[in-house]
Amino acid sequence: MMLNNILYVEAGGYTSLAKNAQKGISVFDPEQSRLSGGAPYWRIALQKDWSGHYGAIGTFGMHGDVSPQRITTAGTDRYDDIGFDLTYQYLGNPVHIYEFTATYLRENRNMSASSALGLADKIKSNLDTVRIRAGYTYQQTYGLNLFYNQTTGTADTFIYGFGDPISGNRTGSPLSQAFIAEASFTPFGKSNNSVMSTFVNLRLAVQYVHNFKFNGSVHNYDGFGRNAVNNDAVYFNAWMAF
Repeated sequence: MMLNNILYVEAGGYTSLAKNAQKGISVFDPEQSRLSGGAPYWRIALQKDWSGHYGAIGTFGMHGDVSPQRITTAGTDRYDDIGFDLTYQYLGNPVHIYEFTATYLRENRNMSASSALGLADKIKSNLDTVRIRAGYTYQQTYGLNLFYNQTTGTADTFIYGFGDPISGNRTGSPLSQAFIAEASFTPFGKSNNSVMSTFVNLRLAVQYVHNFKFNGSVHNYDGFGRNAVNNDAVYFNAWMAF
């Protein structure tokens, strides 16, 4: 719901599909955690357009009670999420477009059911996520985006401490930090009179990901000698819409 074109308010809820419905679409997992009842969520944001600028600041959250691995004999775990986000765009001159977004999300957990079942090391824990993005587009064609992602939180050897190569976690900490740089090229879909601009939106991009820390460590994060930088990667992708 939008009020006076400034205040945006949204509320709703989620719940788990019935077992037979999940089996019908081949997504049922007997060990997957299940929502107990509903999971309400909300979002409130202030936004404003002025002279080619757009800005918004908001907050959002969700609450959920979860039966770990569908086991109901030990009660439920409680998840409470609250986040804040910020958006800025400059669209006043189509030759130079600037964008900035930032998100912070805090998840507080009460893992009493998982702890009783031996699935969590600590009853109370948290997980914090930060996402920052800055972007620039020239002539609606050439784009550069820079990202910084960080995850921190309470160490838990039962939840995070996997002893597998590559995906393992030696310390049980969720700490990860990464920087991403992306360059893109959009040849069509701009505001001109060509047929291609009307029917084809093609975007080509190359993306480089550098990991400062991964699964809790810089060096030997999995216990098998693998370092965070060994997960650095280069991606090439193409996206098209009609």
